[in-house]
Amino acid sequence: MPDETPPSATTPRAPVSLTAAAGYQVRRLYQAYLAAWLREVDPVLTGPQFAVLQTIEAHPGRDQSSLAAAVALDTSTMAEWPAVWRPGS
Repeated sequence: MPDETPPSATTPRAPVSLTAAAGYQVRRLYQAYLAAWLREVDPVLTGPQFAVLQTIEAHPGRDQSSLAAAVALDTSTMAEWPAVWRPGS
């Protein structure tokens, strides 16, 4: 993924050996993803929280373990948001 920011006269370009590396490209893709998330979804809500809320909406009343399995989280991660997943909360 090429960098869309035009370099200034004093900014050095990253070497091709770096920009061709998969890790560099993944990091740049993640930066673009975060920018789009903040712009389009919510600057406070995290991806896992969004996934849990969407799953709760689709399957109301489900228990924490089944919700965690549905969104590929472990139950200890979900324990950080107990008011989100508890039925009737």
